[in-house]
Amino acid sequence: MPSLKVLNILAFFSAIIAIYLDFIDHASYDLFKPLTTILVILIPIIHGNRMLKSYLYLTIVALLFCLIGDILLLRESQFVWGLAAFLIAHLLFMFSFIAIDKFKLYFSPLIILSLIGLGYYLFMTSLKA
Repeated sequence: MPSLKVLNILAFFSAIIAIYLDFIDHASYDLFKPLTTILVILIPIIHGNRMLKSYLYLTIVALLFCLIGDILLLRESQFVWGLAAFLIAHLLFMFSFIAIDKFKLYFSPLIILSLIGLGYYLFMTSLKA
C-alpha cells in the first residue's frame, strides 16, 4: 500500500506531465489526465479510514464523477455530458462538506461575493458596449 506522501507525489507529477502533454498537444494527454484523477481518488480510498464515513463515501463518489467528467471532456462531442458529470461531482462535494459540520449560512461572505460577482458582470458587459 503506497504511503500518502507517495500518492501525492505521483499525482503531482502526473498532473505536471498531463499539463505539459496538453501544451504540446500530444496524444498521451488522454492517458495522463485520467491517470492523475485516479491517483487522487486512491488517496481517500487508501488513507481515508479516519474520516467520517458519510464524508468519505460522498467524496469518493464525487471524485469518480470527476473522473467520468475528465474522460468525457477528452472528446469534444461529449462536452455537455462531461459538464453534467462535473455538476454532479460538485453537488456531491457540497453534500460531503455539509456531512462534516452541517449547513451554515454566513451572510457576510455571501454579500461580499455577490457584490464582487455583480461588479464583474457589470464590468464585463460595459466592455461589450
